Amino acid sequence: MNDTASDPTPVAVEQAERDGAVVVRLAGEIDAAPERDPRDRVLALLARQPRALVLDLRRVTFFGSQGVALVVDALRAAVRGGTRFAVVADSRCVLRPLEITDVARAVDLHATPEAALRAVTGPVGATTARDCPR
Repeated sequence: MNDTASDPTPVAVEQAERDGAVVVRLAGEIDAAPERDPRDRVLALLARQPRALVLDLRRVTFFGSQGVALVVDALRAAVRGGTRFAVVADSRCVLRPLEITDVARAVDLHATPEAALRAVTGPVGATTARDCPR
């Protein structure tokens, strides 16, 4: 029996530094744990205690409970390490699970990477409501 049709699409993880912040871009389906778990990659970056980290989820096509857990765990690690943390999301498939679980209220959520970068690299409290996709 061939199970390849039920295999999850691997999650692509890209990392870059921009404006003094680490930017992590995820793409694909975040649900069942793939071979290279994106959660482990994000938490390993946060363990280095960067000044700021932006998690860009605009290219995520499915966002299940594993995705919500990834954001919650990343937020906790960022708070523990003193890292300013923001999430970029602009699609219903990502925003809706974050809203339903109230995680959207806990994270610094933005519709664009530029807004998220301004929030994490600018003065504390510089985020404005118009930057958020709610």
